[in-house]
Amino acid sequence: MIHILLAWLRLKIELENGQPKLKKHWQFPDPASDQAKTSFRSHPSLPAITKLGKDNDDYVWVVEISRSGTIYGIRVRDGTLVAKTSMVGTNRYSAFKTVT
Repeated sequence: MIHILLAWLRLKIELENGQPKLKKHWQFPDPASDQAKTSFRSHPSLPAITKLGKDNDDYVWVVEISRSGTIYGIRVRDGTLVAKTSMVGTNRYSAFKTVT
């Protein structure tokens, strides 16, 4: 099984009857939410991935570039939001330096 991590989405490539199929593992935010509509209209930064905690879990950090920049931390394993904080401004370069 291969996992593909995009900014707001984790996909898996699984074999079904010998054929690869792309399956959604999780998506953030919930597609039915108002936040999803706002996020869809303003693409996020590229993801930055780090390992944290005693379990050495992977976390993806994404900056939503809209009216005000917001940094989101999402646990890769299950899509749980673990951090959300507003930035001063929407500068992607500053956001990347903050996350990495």
